[in-house]
Amino acid sequence: PSSQPSSLPSSLPSMLMLELSSPFDPSPQGLDGFMFEVYAIHQNIIIHNLKLTIFSQSLEYAQEQVELSIYTSPGSFFDESLGDSVARAGWTERGTIQVTATPAFSVFLPANAFSPIHVQQGTAMGVYITIKDPLRNHKILLREGFELLRDDPTFINDDIYAREGLAKQWDLCADWGTTFIDPINRSPRPFAFNGSVLYTKTGTSLPTSLPSLQPSFLPSISAKPSMSVAPSSNPSEIPSAAPSISDMPTQDPRTQVPTYELISLGTGRESTKAGGSSGDGVMFDVIAAGALEVYSITFGQMANYPMNIRVYSRQGSHYYVYDDESQWELIQSYTNYTTDFDDNEDLRRIAFPPQYIAAGYTRAFYIAIVKTFRTSVDSGEPLPKSLILGQDYLTGVWASDDRLSLMEGVKFFGISEDHPFGMGTTNSGIFKHESPGGASYNMKDATIRYRSVDTISPSVAPSISQVPTESQVPSGSPTTSNYPSYTPSISAEPSLAPSDEPSTSMQPSNNPSMDPSSHPSVSVNPSQNPTTTVVPTGYPSTEPSSEPSMLPSESPSITLQPSDTPSWEPSESPSISQMPSFSPSTSIMPSLERHSFSTDDGSEGRLRNAYGIMFDVVPKRAIIVETFHVNHYGGGNTFHFHVYTRPGSYKGKTRLPGAWTKIGEYSTTTSENPVKLPSTSIDGVTIYAGQTQSFYIACVGHYFATSAQDISSPMDNDDLTLFTGYRMFCKDDRFLYGAEGFRFRGIIQYSKTIDPPSSAPSMAPSGIPSKYPSASPSGVPIATPSDTPSISFAPSPSTDSPSDVPSVSTIPSTSPTPLPTSFPTSSPTSFPSVSLAPTVSVAKIQITIPSSITIQGFALPETDAEVATIISIVAPTIAGLIRVNLISGQRLKKIKIVSVNGISVNKDYSFGDRRLESVSRRLDGHIAIEYEIFLEEFCATNTCDNAQQVANALYEGVTQAMQAEIDSGAFVTTLEQTAEEMYMAVELALVDSSFSELVVTVLALLSTAHTTWYPAWTDGKYCLNDGYEPNYMQRNSGSWIFNTQDGCCSRYYSYEYNACMGVDVAEAIGYYPAWDGTSTCLNNTDVPDYMRNNPSTWVYKDLASCCERYYNWVSDECIVGSGGNSSAISTGKWYVHHLDEICQQDCPESSDKKCGGSVESWKTLFDSSTDCCENTLSWIATSVCDAQSLLEPLTGTSKWYVDWKLEKCAQDCDSAGNSTCGGIVTSAHVTLHDSADTCCTDKLAWVPSGMCKMDSTNTPISSVGSGKWYVDHKLSRCVQDCEGASPCGSLANKWDQTYSTSSLCCSEKLWWLERKTCTA
Repeated sequence: PSSQPSSLPSSLPSMLMLELSSPFDPSPQGLDGFMFEVYAIHQNIIIHNLKLTIFSQSLEYAQEQVELSIYTSPGSFFDESLGDSVARAGWTERGTIQVTATPAFSVFLPANAFSPIHVQQGTAMGVYITIKDPLRNHKILLREGFELLRDDPTFINDDIYAREGLAKQWDLCADWGTTFIDPINRSPRPFAFNGSVLYTKTGTSLPTSLPSLQPSFLPSISAKPSMSVAPSSNPSEIPSAAPSISDMPTQDPRTQVPTYELISLGTGRESTKAGGSSGDGVMFDVIAAGALEVYSITFGQMANYPMNIRVYSRQGSHYYVYDDESQWELIQSYTNYTTDFDDNEDLRRIAFPPQYIAAGYTRAFYIAIVKTFRTSVDSGEPLPKSLILGQDYLTGVWASDDRLSLMEGVKFFGISEDHPFGMGTTNSGIFKHESPGGASYNMKDATIRYRSVDTISPSVAPSISQVPTESQVPSGSPTTSNYPSYTPSISAEPSLAPSDEPSTSMQPSNNPSMDPSSHPSVSVNPSQNPTTTVVPTGYPSTEPSSEPSMLPSESPSITLQPSDTPSWEPSESPSISQMPSFSPSTSIMPSLERHSFSTDDGSEGRLRNAYGIMFDVVPKRAIIVETFHVNHYGGGNTFHFHVYTRPGSYKGKTRLPGAWTKIGEYSTTTSENPVKLPSTSIDGVTIYAGQTQSFYIACVGHYFATSAQDISSPMDNDDLTLFTGYRMFCKDDRFLYGAEGFRFRGIIQYSKTIDPPSSAPSMAPSGIPSKYPSASPSGVPIATPSDTPSISFAPSPSTDSPSDVPSVSTIPSTSPTPLPTSFPTSSPTSFPSVSLAPTVSVAKIQITIPSSITIQGFALPETDAEVATIISIVAPTIAGLIRVNLISGQRLKKIKIVSVNGISVNKDYSFGDRRLESVSRRLDGHIAIEYEIFLEEFCATNTCDNAQQVANALYEGVTQAMQAEIDSGAFVTTLEQTAEEMYMAVELALVDSSFSELVVTVLALLSTAHTTWYPAWTDGKYCLNDGYEPNYMQRNSGSWIFNTQDGCCSRYYSYEYNACMGVDVAEAIGYYPAWDGTSTCLNNTDVPDYMRNNPSTWVYKDLASCCERYYNWVSDECIVGSGGNSSAISTGKWYVHHLDEICQQDCPESSDKKCGGSVESWKTLFDSSTDCCENTLSWIATSVCDAQSLLEPLTGTSKWYVDWKLEKCAQDCDSAGNSTCGGIVTSAHVTLHDSADTCCTDKLAWVPSGMCKMDSTNTPISSVGSGKWYVDHKLSRCVQDCEGASPCGSLANKWDQTYSTSSLCCSEKLWWLERKTCTA
């Protein structure tokens, strides 16, 4: 302790930059972020910069910039009460910068990356450094820690020390980190800072008044080790953080004998996702710190049913080649591989030829389950090919020791023997299309075994390898082996003798093999001739087959039955129906043709999941965007879509909800892909040529698919351009976090419209007709006819001469002819002439109401076009408010705008861009509009003597209703909405409104015996002739109005013709299809009119004919469901059930468990279950198929087959019943033998027959052995095949080559040893 206090505090802080560095860790961990404490010991300090290493998991994104943020919290970063870090509110952000992967280890951050961090003497400061990478590709490298909050003995000097902290994974949606928890003890896992702190000392806070009474809490730390010549009396409490370095080598570094022990590295039993995750395959990298060979992998959890397994490997990482089979080597295959539930690891070990990995190099492995041999009894579906995997360890390294690191991997689904690496789709290939760097998976509770092969000094004698060496050139003469090689050798010359086993060739042999293979071979080229299968494929053919298929599809592709529910969206092309629709669609105006723009380019390699996508659309002509179809990853999911839009680009508005307008939402649970958002749930958005409109499609609760694209690669068609947009990551917050460079994936549906009127006339004629008629006829006719009929506002005069042929009516006219006909009619009329009402004459009055209105908020018009715009807003608004208050017999004829601010407006008004030079400018900014309301109403009498009374009532009703709308503010609101639809954002106010005296005009007498019929388009009504046809029908009477009731009913209500004509028909005429989704026929009086009018096409006399005609794929069910007798339907024969892989009888399911119900018409029938099994399920052993079909227990044949895994023969019987039983053979491809001898001789020729028989039959052989000689490689001596004292060396292994004498053994195998030292 000091004897005197300091006199004064230091006047100025020292500005000398100091650096404290952590030791280098050769095996760092990569994580998003790190929290730790920095403690100032003797002086105040200021932290100016940090040196750290930012690692990229993918070279593709290494140079992409991501955010790095630094936060501080005074005191400790850890809250003991929470058992976790201090809550978000306790932290202060000190700076955020853009960074890329660092080019080398430990690089300082850019200057001024964060504001200086002040740490007061004797206090601590919590520091949080984190990467905010939406792709989770960039990581900060950290050191493995020992204990949370432990003083780090390797990161300390006289000024500061740091405490070990915890790691965080950045949660984009929470905008904060999630603590990385140790899966074993469920507490934060400790880590230490890996880098440097750059700081300055700023002196003590205050001078002390007295010397310290106690020594410092920390001993002084020396930068150099002590030079003691003797060891310390007590060992250190903790091991050193790094190995000690010796100045002198050891006296004899050589090992005396090579090591043969296998080393085991186990993976974690638990993962951060409880229960793990299943898969069909797993792919991962192994990085060697020292040279080693990997021998086998034992899975902790695998399914216990038979399966085919393939093991692939390659030098280098699996990055970028995870779906390219040509970049991988198949190193081992297993057929009928079966595990067990017990703890015998040998039954779950997947062994393969040793795979060498040099020090510092990477080797990738891929273990794929490509086929299983058992199905689920409950579902009838193949059981999943399950490997139980761990998920999302998130550290980059799955498991490691001092020589080997097992890295994060990926998993596969939907693979097969034909496609072991999948088909590159969401259902077959890498899971979720998350390529390396995305979701991580690897083996759970597994063991990888390897052997260290570090270089040693040359041995006294040549080394003996337990496995054959690989030569780069063929040998001078062929070698003879007692067992096959792991991979086929390639020879320049043919072999002198045939091999014991057939070779594997890339080309077909000239001669067929003598025996069939034990399991199907896999070809890399398509077969010369097509294969024939009795099972339907999962995909349709690209062109029709030349021959009919052996089996029809499960359900017919063409149906005469309408769907149960209407489609949400209209089809893009008209469908062709065999029957008319039940009712016509009702439209008040012609429909617009809908167009589809697909943004799905078919490539699935860059699919990315998203909870939202923002994108810009720029049309090349005016369009109305009506709805969207959104792609997803398949499967049944629940989607809650919200759709927004805004004028202009989305850029700069991604986190501003107020900048967007919601135009619809839609929720559904569906497996349909894409999800089709109904146009009825989305408000259409009109976009004019050249304008930018942005859209945002968000899905709360579940993600959908987008495409990762270059930001400068738009897509377009003839009508619009779609730009690459912004992908949102958060499922619950629609405006929080995302990233650029992603494209909407799906379909944009839109219709074409017209742009607003131009300010000047166009130089060329338009390509399509205008929506509005011209105000006056043209001076000269056009040179070519128009594509659609013109709309006339007045009837066309008849020609001067009569028509060439008389018109023919199917029903009588409603009024008599003025003169008798010259000849009688050929047949009587079908119905009597019926008049709906007596013929009377009435009059109609027209009233005119002169009115005026003054509005504030419009810009004062200066051109004709600006005046026209104001009229197009005001006139429709007034007309709409008046029409809703009219009653039957009253009609609004028109609204005529007389003047705007004193400028006269008439029917010859021109919409040019002429500037209104004579406009008297109103200084108050108001727009004064004078207009007239023209109304019509029928009088009560034909003399119309009550005209004034009728007119007064109509005037009072219209003006009072109009004034009420004005007083409530509804009129102004409607005006603003109409203006907004024309892209005018205005705030309006009504200054004044008045109605003048009405003007009454009595029109000519009219007859109510109307001869014009029009469709009513209302429930319960059909064709009417009351004279109140809508204006659009009057303007186009040739298309809508008929002179007869028959003409109207035939055109618009042919499906209910009798009801339209008022005819009651109640008579059953036979069986007809129900069309109600039940696959039944009916025989009642409710026959639809279109069927009743054409019975020869639709109606049948008997039930069977109706069912066969309309429901032939379920004709039996139709007969039973329609009330028919099913007793004569069943045949009792056998047919195949492909999903359950059994045969069933054609009989009702209730009568016998072997019955599968009535057979479909396309099924082939067999007399017995055996015939059915042999002809339709040939890949299954007939005995197994027959027993399963007859519901009998499986007993096997008791014959012998090869267990390739154990290299012995086993009996075809239940393994629980006998020790020689290897399980019941289910595959027809497995060769069976009458005895163990023939099985061993024919199939396991390289195994000594005695050894094979002993292993197969569990019968012991003599313990004296053969007495021959073989090499004991561990002793480097020749020993005898016997048990006992030397020279016996125990019984020879089956692969050991034996010799009749010791001399032959020594001369052949140990020729470099002297004779006396060669034998034991």
